[in-house]
Parts: sequence; structure tokens; C-alpha cells
Amino acid sequence: ADLRCVGVMGAPVDVDRDIRVTRLTGERNDECALVPAVRRRGRVLLTGLPGGGKSTALRLAVAEWGGRIDWPLPIMANLGRLVELRGASDPLQVIIDAQSGSIADAAPLRAAFLRHAGDGTLAIFLDGLDESRDRRLEMVQFVERLLNQVHADTEVVVATRDSAYA
Repeated sequence: ADLRCVGVMGAPVDVDRDIRVTRLTGERNDECALVPAVRRRGRVLLTGLPGGGKSTALRLAVAEWGGRIDWPLPIMANLGRLVELRGASDPLQVIIDAQSGSIADAAPLRAAFLRHAGDGTLAIFLDGLDESRDRRLEMVQFVERLLNQVHADTEVVVATRDSAYA
């Protein structure tokens, strides 16, 4: 389904404070833990009400990915903080620079992120799509460029408030 009106192409997943997700499948709903849902689906749009635990869920998921040596390398960014860079032609580099900017010798880390993005062993967690407010459409285009830029196997989770709040 085309979900650009609320964020990106992907499967909508609701989360609550217990970090459980519900996948809407016609007449029945399947509930499972967030981490296996993301690992199984690969690209997910995480929606929920304000204060529903989306940011917490992302941080916990990043920690889970980071603790598993055989899983994709995680990187997390807040889209609301990247709004001024939304027109960049290289969204991946913007995210990498935002996350590694304060590290003294970040070159090896940046190279690792680029290598993993190229071979599909990167997991990108993007929070706060709704925080881009009147620039939301441009941020959706930023995310779309990112998805086109990285390997098809790159796991991507984008979190935003439900469309009624975004």
C-alpha cells in the first residue's frame, strides 16, 4: 500500500508501551514483538499516538540490533532534527554525519556504515517524521531517496504519530 501520506512505503505497525506490534491483516490482527516483526518484514512504518512509546521502541530495537554481532549494523536518527538538510542529494551521508559528527576519528565508523548500506547489512531507525511539521512532504521525499539509495535488504523503520496527528 502507498503510505506516503503518513510517511513512507511500508507496512504500518502500531506499538504500545509493551512494545508489541499489531499487524492488521484483513479480518484478524496478528500481535507479536517489535523486533521479530521488523526482522521478518524488513521495512516498517511504526505509527502510534503521542506518548505511545514509538521513540522508546526504536531505542530498544537499536540496542537489540547493536547487541547482536550477526545482525545488521544499526543507526538511528531523528528526522525532525534533520529537516534543514532535507534537500540533500545523499540522505544516507546526512544521517551518518549527524550520528558520527561528534566522534573524534569517525572515518572508520562512516566507512562501516556505508559498507553495510551497500551490502544490505545496515538497519536504519528514523524517529519523528511528524516532527518535520510543514516540511513533512519534503522529509518523506528525503526518506524515499534514502530507500532508493540503500541496498534492498537494508532494514528500515520509520516512526511517526498516527496520520491524524502527523
